[in-house]
Amino acid sequence: MPHSTPDRLVEVLLEPAWRDMTDPIEKIFSLLARYRQLMETDCVYGCPIGGLALEIHEPEPPVRELLAAALQAWTDAVLECLIEAGSRLPDALDRLSLAEFVLTTVEGASVQARIFRDVAYFDRAVKELRNYVEILLYGRLSFSLPVRQALADFGSGPPRTDQGK
Repeated sequence: MPHSTPDRLVEVLLEPAWRDMTDPIEKIFSLLARYRQLMETDCVYGCPIGGLALEIHEPEPPVRELLAAALQAWTDAVLECLIEAGSRLPDALDRLSLAEFVLTTVEGASVQARIFRDVAYFDRAVKELRNYVEILLYGRLSFSLPVRQALADFGSGPPRTDQGK
């Protein structure tokens, strides 16, 4: 019996991306990094779900249902991480909307990377998504330790030692 779309998502993306991952926010970005690895073929493949949806003018109900199931599986996986993040995120945050926004970012960035044959479009979109999530988590952008150290060296204050917690 062939694998269902959600099963394939788990097998191809989630299992490899989430192996040894515990932080729910980092799981999301690990998933996006895994997805990026799959795009590193001159961006020819892009997102197969989005590509198929764009190619078919009006998909038959069974095809549309499969595409919807694949997108829903993506959204559910990200939503699970956002829920698991608990109080680290603002109480008023609509986690479902953010999960859908993550998917929107991936799909849009994939289309651009595919059209321009340049994965940098994907990278920039994910970078801005991470910036947004960091603002939600910390109320500001959280710089990496080397950047914080460089800022401290230039008199911007001591480096943060909490690693963004």
